[in-house]
Amino acid sequence: MMNKGLGTLFSKSIFLFLSASFARRCCAGVRTGPSCSRVGATADFGLSPILDRFDRDFRIKIHYAHEIDNEWSHKQLYVRDIFSDWSPPADTVDNEFVARVQAFRKQLTPMFHRRQVHSNLNPIQQNLLTTLRNHPKLVVLNSDKNLGPVLMERETYVCRCLIDHLLQPTYEHLSFEAATTFISSTQDSLIEFLTLYHGYLGDDNHKYLTRSLEAVRDPFSYFYVLAKVHKSPWKTRPIVSVSGSLLYGLGKWLDNNFNRSSANFQPTYPAPSN
Repeated sequence: MMNKGLGTLFSKSIFLFLSASFARRCCAGVRTGPSCSRVGATADFGLSPILDRFDRDFRIKIHYAHEIDNEWSHKQLYVRDIFSDWSPPADTVDNEFVARVQAFRKQLTPMFHRRQVHSNLNPIQQNLLTTLRNHPKLVVLNSDKNLGPVLMERETYVCRCLIDHLLQPTYEHLSFEAATTFISSTQDSLIEFLTLYHGYLGDDNHKYLTRSLEAVRDPFSYFYVLAKVHKSPWKTRPIVSVSGSLLYGLGKWLDNNFNRSSANFQPTYPAPSN
């Protein structure tokens, strides 16, 4: 028999899973404009990968459930390695849990299936949409303030990126060799910092920062722009995405600690931008 604590954890996990799946299914039908995504059929929910992830996630929870809680709070920082497929050994999972998951999958699968629907685009519209998507001289970008997609000539997009931003004094052009050398030097400095101040950081902070380095697949950040179509004439908003880059983990850790520190002595409140 499954013990009470394990049964409660199983029930909570199923509730969170169903809530997320229900929200995803409801949002799939929400339209904010022409429904170009409904060409041919409704979205395929891909339930099998979701259930596999649910199964693996809960097995990991069971595997580590016996560990004594440390001083970390529920707001603990963590590194999610999307490239890892490790799962606890099968013999460490209770048979009752396996039976429940199988029954849950069997009951849930028939509720999610791909429906064939008639396209709401005529052949001319479909051909036009395909042409726009594959046109080598056009690019589709997001607009600022979520005002919808923007279709633009690729040459215009590149020119505005260069003239408005990248050729300005704010940015410095580096060759690939110089950028690689700078990244390597920054990584060495960060590793040295973790080594020298391991005792001050503590095991948990040190582990998080070390794992954030190990999870880096591409150390560089990426630049792109959003079209500010609500301006006349239209302008561009620069975005530098550092998500997954070399310093992403360190930046997230600093932001988390500074926010907790400033909350103790610096009162804050929302104010209008004007």
